[in-house]
Amino acid sequence: MLVISEQDVNDISDKLVEIYTNSRCNCAMCINNRTGYIVMVAIMPKMHRIINASNSMSDIIQDARVYSYYLSMYWGSFATCKQLVLLLISRDDGVVYTLTQMDARRKLTDEMVTKITLDNQKYFDGNDRVKMGQGIKSMINKYGELLRKPSTE
Repeated sequence: MLVISEQDVNDISDKLVEIYTNSRCNCAMCINNRTGYIVMVAIMPKMHRIINASNSMSDIIQDARVYSYYLSMYWGSFATCKQLVLLLISRDDGVVYTLTQMDARRKLTDEMVTKITLDNQKYFDGNDRVKMGQGIKSMINKYGELLRKPSTE
């Protein structure tokens, strides 16, 4: 069974394309190519434990960091200037984790990510795939809003 509905997958995909098309990072390549920030979403039922198989929240978050890092390396070949944002959801682990690469972090700071995650936590408490889809869309909408803002640099 899917973690979220097929319709939510399609809606999320459309939002990710819209962010890429309508945002601009500050590197010369993105400016010349008229491309922007790359937001990707990884949704899984459960992470395979890689740190030490502990179920402590700090170890689970460390696993999410490692998963996100490797996914960013694997998927990140599309990111030419460190403009990738990766949202990782592990349903059964209760994890919502966002990795921001250096350029994306200028507009989407760690503090902003934490606030957005906490504001949307209600969607991820439990296994309700409708709520989970709503939560992912809500987070992506907010990320997109911040990434589309003009730079102040």
